[in-house]
Amino acid sequence: MTAAAATAVAFIIITIISGITSSLVPGDSLCFNSPNPSSCKLIVSDAIVSTDLSTSNHLHVVKKIIARSMNLSEVTISTATVDGRSSPAVADCTHLLELSFHRLFDSVTAIDAGEDEDVLTWLSSVLTYHETCLVGLRDSDLTPIKTGVMELKAMASAALAVFNSGKVTWEKDESYVSPSVAVIPPWITDEFPNGEHLHPDTVVDVTGKGSFRTVQDAVNAAPENSKRRYVIHVRKGKYKENVVVTRLKKNIMIVGDGMHRTIIIGHRNVVDGDTTFNSGTLISEGDNFILQDIAVRNIAGAAKHQAVAVRISGDKTVINRCLINAYQDTLYTHTNRQFVRDSIIAGTVDFIFGNAAVVFQNCKLISKLPMPHQKNVVTAQGRTDPNQNTGISIQLCQVIPSKNLAPVSGWIQSYLGRPWKKYSRTVYMESYIGGHIAAKGWLPWDGNFGLNTLFYGEYDNEGAGASTHGRVEWKGFKKMTDSSEATPFTVKSLIQGERWLGSTGVTFRSGL
Repeated sequence: MTAAAATAVAFIIITIISGITSSLVPGDSLCFNSPNPSSCKLIVSDAIVSTDLSTSNHLHVVKKIIARSMNLSEVTISTATVDGRSSPAVADCTHLLELSFHRLFDSVTAIDAGEDEDVLTWLSSVLTYHETCLVGLRDSDLTPIKTGVMELKAMASAALAVFNSGKVTWEKDESYVSPSVAVIPPWITDEFPNGEHLHPDTVVDVTGKGSFRTVQDAVNAAPENSKRRYVIHVRKGKYKENVVVTRLKKNIMIVGDGMHRTIIIGHRNVVDGDTTFNSGTLISEGDNFILQDIAVRNIAGAAKHQAVAVRISGDKTVINRCLINAYQDTLYTHTNRQFVRDSIIAGTVDFIFGNAAVVFQNCKLISKLPMPHQKNVVTAQGRTDPNQNTGISIQLCQVIPSKNLAPVSGWIQSYLGRPWKKYSRTVYMESYIGGHIAAKGWLPWDGNFGLNTLFYGEYDNEGAGASTHGRVEWKGFKKMTDSSEATPFTVKSLIQGERWLGSTGVTFRSGL
């Protein structure tokens, strides 16, 4: 950080602390739902200084923990910069710590505004950033960095537990009724090639007939922290590049001429030295991002193992009418709130993974022919803490085999998901599940890991692979028979979509 930035950070932290009364909240009452209560109690005790605060002041404790986390983040970022600047994993970690720092600040703002869902989402994302960093560093010997990030992770977990300890209900008022079909946002004005009415701010054309030849150049030229939708039209053609929409590029829409006409192609992969986190052909970290009518492919191939086509880390992201195609780890739904509609996602191993709160509607999830001795797995959800509001919801979708997998699907096992992390959470509802899915439905990750703490559910599905007879008998697996069990995984409940999807123009169903 620059000196000016450091000064600003110090001011922010002092401001946070100055609004907090210096009284003690009993740790038992605040940490009862923590997965690590002893650690949580220590962090709560360190965050406060006297003995008489009632539990109604739990938000003050959360803000104090956040302030301490912001201080430690600065120290850890400095350590990472000095100790390992040449390592891709450390570079990722430094970047993730910076993302988490800004989300911590956003969380304080949301606490003051009474926006509970935002607080829970952003604290959940902070914990995910730290976990992603530690996964990347697992084989390194950079102990000081690991130690700092592990402490930050513990603080994020404690902040979530304390915040949830005061939660009465997540239901807001019901006065807002959202349509189940697309509305026309105010930023849509002029006629557009696909039949809609869009007014692009800039045009990308690989032949040179637009404002830019590459998508990345157009993104770079877009304003930072835009308050209005900024539309980048990418004309038909093949764009061989990697595209990154950074955190400050907010309210960006990248729209093509159709998923079979506008194609972005990359080939970064783990085998050739990239990290999974940084291998995406298209990466978006900006809030309120829309990707529409485009194909994004990672053509590294199955033998290159982890090779991401799209990674989404920004909040309130929409993927609409897109084709996302790779093999292992195709779509990295990394963190925050996401909605995927009318799209095709194709891959082999864990081809939808991450720890976002994400709903898929009216999508085709296509399992491809894997390498010999591999099993196909559609999802690998990465929830690490029971207080995170994250999970994968697959609603009104088709789970089907590719044309070359279908004839041999009796010999190649395909599964709905497996628990990447201890509290993995995935639900399939009102969807078609093809006969290529194994009768057991779900696959263990490693022995009994997560089988008692995960939550996997199936509700009102159809198709040759939808029968729950013969499914796994794990404690965490649920055969849902009542709509009330599925309701928490709807657009309205899981991603609070009624409050932000209407302005995007995307079609969605709010409930069941």
